[in-house]
Amino acid sequence: MNRVYCECCLFTALLFEELGEMISKDFLSVKEVAAQIRTDVNATYRLLNAGEIQAYRGSKRWLILQTAVDDYLERHSNRPPPVVKEEPAVE
Repeated sequence: MNRVYCECCLFTALLFEELGEMISKDFLSVKEVAAQIRTDVNATYRLLNAGEIQAYRGSKRWLILQTAVDDYLERHSNRPPPVVKEEPAVE
């Protein structure tokens, strides 16, 4: 079924189509995040809703950056944080 758009609506539809392609390249889906952190999709939604993984929620989609997933994994790692050596003060 082909839709007929007015000029303004056609521009808006094309703009959102182009933005959708850009968003899909820069952001991860919930399913992709779940695979990276090795959990199921429902648990990932719980983490997102709790703010454990920083993300942006549009009207129907979560927009999740790879850096947010990396930060989450770093915070929940069992590795000790790196030790920073303090140098003695020189007088």
